[in-house]
Amino acid sequence: MPVTGPAASKQIQLARRSAQAALCEARRAAALTAEESVALVEEIRQSLAALLPSLLSSSSGDGMSAAVDVAQQHLEEILHRREQHIARLDRELAQFDRERAAGEEELQRCTARIDDLHSHQQKLSESLVRHLAEDERFRAWSDAAAETEAALERAEAGLAESEYDATQKLPAYENSRLFKYLYDRRWGTSRYVAGATGRRIDDWVASLIDYPRARAGYEFLKKTPDQIRAAMAIGRDRLARLMNQLERRRDDQAVQLGLLKLVGEVHAADRQREAVLAKLEQVRQKKDATRRELAEIENPSGKYYLAVLEQIESLLEQAEQRVLKLEGASVPAPRANQILGQLHAFTARRQNIQLQAVARQQRLLALNRHLSELGYFHQRFCAADFDSRRSLFPDSFDLVGELERVRQGDDSIDLVWQRMRRRQQFHSAVRSDSPLPEVLVSAMAQAAEAEMSGYARRAATRWTHSHRGGWSPAG
Repeated sequence: MPVTGPAASKQIQLARRSAQAALCEARRAAALTAEESVALVEEIRQSLAALLPSLLSSSSGDGMSAAVDVAQQHLEEILHRREQHIARLDRELAQFDRERAAGEEELQRCTARIDDLHSHQQKLSESLVRHLAEDERFRAWSDAAAETEAALERAEAGLAESEYDATQKLPAYENSRLFKYLYDRRWGTSRYVAGATGRRIDDWVASLIDYPRARAGYEFLKKTPDQIRAAMAIGRDRLARLMNQLERRRDDQAVQLGLLKLVGEVHAADRQREAVLAKLEQVRQKKDATRRELAEIENPSGKYYLAVLEQIESLLEQAEQRVLKLEGASVPAPRANQILGQLHAFTARRQNIQLQAVARQQRLLALNRHLSELGYFHQRFCAADFDSRRSLFPDSFDLVGELERVRQGDDSIDLVWQRMRRRQQFHSAVRSDSPLPEVLVSAMAQAAEAEMSGYARRAATRWTHSHRGGWSPAG
C-alpha cells in the first residue's frame, strides 16, 4: 500500500529523534575530556608527591605546590564557566524543542483541517459539475462556446497559413520592377493619372505581366491576415461574452451549494498553516544557531578546551624545569630521570586527551550537521504539503533507509529530496488555489454535444489561461 504523507512525516521525525539521541550520547562522550583533564592534574600532583616530595614543598621558594594549586583552581574555574555556558544553551535548546513540538502539533491540526476541507471541496466540486452539465442554459452556452472555439481554431490555422504564404510570395511582387511601377502609379484605379502616350505604354505593360490578376493576388496576400485577425477578434469577443455568462452561472450554482464559502475557508486555513510553517522555520533557524554555538564550546580548538590544555601544559613545563634545576644538587640524576620520564608520560597523556577530543568533536560536528539537515528536510516536506493525507508515496520508496544512508554518509540529503519529489503524488483531483476553473472545464466538456465536447473543453481552458495572463492558443 502507498505510504501517506502523515506516515512519511512520522518517519522523518523518528529519524530526527534518533539523530538527537545519538547527538546527546556524543556530547556525553565529549564531556569526558573535561573529566580526564581534571583527573590528569590530580595524578600529576600525586605522582610528584610520591616521587619527589620536596618538589611540592611550599616552604621552598621554588616549590610546585602553589603552581599545582593555581592550576587546579584555574582548571575548575574554566570548567565551571564552560558548564554554565552549556547549561544556558541547553535551556535554550529545550525551549526551542518545546516550541517546535507545539508548532508541529498545531501544523498537524492545520493540515488535517485542510485535508478535510479539500475532501469536502472535492465532493462539492463534483456535485457542481453534475448540476451544471444538466442545466439547460449552461448546456446551450457551452454548445455556442464550443462552436465559437471551433471557428477560432479554424481561423488560427488559416491565419498561420496566410502569414506563411505572405512571407513566401510577397517578396516576388515587391521585387518586380514592372509590377511595383504600375502599383505605385495606381494603374487601373480612379487615382491613376497619365497622358495618352503614357496610358498606351502602361496598358501594354499591364497586359504583358497580367497586372489585374497579379494585383488581385498581391492584395489578397497583403489583406487576408488582417481580415482573419479582425474575424478572430469578433470571435474572441463573442467567446468572452459566452464565457462570462458561463462563469456567472457556475458561480451562482457554487454559491447555492456553499462551494464559494468553502473555498474561502480553504484559503484562510492555508494562510494559517503558512503562518505556523513560518514560525517553525524561525524556531529551526534559532535552534541551529544555538547548536552551532554549543558545538563551538565543545570544540577541542575552542576557547575552553584550549585554556584547560594550556593549564596542564604549563604545569608540566614548570615541573620539568624544577626537576632539571634540582638535578645534581638535591636530586640524584637517576631519580631526576625517573621523574622526567613520568612527566613525559603525563605530556603524552595530555596529547592523547587532545586527540580523543578531536575525534569526539568530529562526530559531534557530523551529528549536528545531520540533525540540521533533517530539520530543514522536514520543513521543506511540510512546506510542499507532502505531510497531507492527499500526499502519497509508493511503498517501494524506502524513506527510512534513504535517511539512514544519509546518516552513515553514503548519500546526500538533497539527492534524497529529489528522489522523493519524483515519487510523490497527490491523489486528489482538485489541488489548485480554487477548484472553479477546473469545474468550468469539466462541466462545459460534459454539457456540450458529444462531437463538440473537445472544443468546449479547449474553450474553457483557453479562457482560464487568458485570465492568468493573456490570450493563449488552444492546445
